[in-house]
Amino acid sequence: TKGRGRAGRPWSSPGGAGLWISLVLRAGDREGPGALPLLIGLVAAACLDDSLPDARIGIKWPNDLQAGKRKIGGILCESIWSGSAPISIIAGLGLNLLQREADFPPAFRDRATSVKIESGREPDRLALASCLVRSILMRVREPLTLTGAELSELESRNVLLDTSVQVTEPESGGPLTAGTALGIDATGALLVRDSAGVLHHIQSGTVRLAEST
Repeated sequence: TKGRGRAGRPWSSPGGAGLWISLVLRAGDREGPGALPLLIGLVAAACLDDSLPDARIGIKWPNDLQAGKRKIGGILCESIWSGSAPISIIAGLGLNLLQREADFPPAFRDRATSVKIESGREPDRLALASCLVRSILMRVREPLTLTGAELSELESRNVLLDTSVQVTEPESGGPLTAGTALGIDATGALLVRDSAGVLHHIQSGTVRLAEST
């Protein structure tokens, strides 16, 4: 087995260097993951705070965790369908723990980091895994929408807030919209106001910071 990201992109996962968790959740009457990637992101950020007391873990919509401007983790949630009905949701989480800069592929070394790089210390993997699994399983008992408290916490960790972004289709790469990221709503949609003043609720997409002109 090996790590995998959105749209089938590879996830660098050298043996023993990270923490990778997959949970199979019963779909019940849910139509899909909803805000689950962001909910897991909030859980992971809170669990990582103990390992990185000097670094505020940021969340980049829809599924990345950042320390500073570098990616330290990612989330992937996929529905498993039987005909037209979802029967389960596979929630995957990968965290970089012990990687050195040289462990990352050359193309990602300026964009990736680990707990060891950021803190100089080796985290307690078992304690971190326990925190993650316990907290995720407790949270998914409730509806997969963001509460008011979670929206406030997400706003404080949202690395895209008030930035100029370009949003494209996750599979084809075709343009969806561009504008200013204003936040995230309770369903997990990214809110982007374009140059004409139209507010877009983006449920799925790939987001990049717009290039400065």
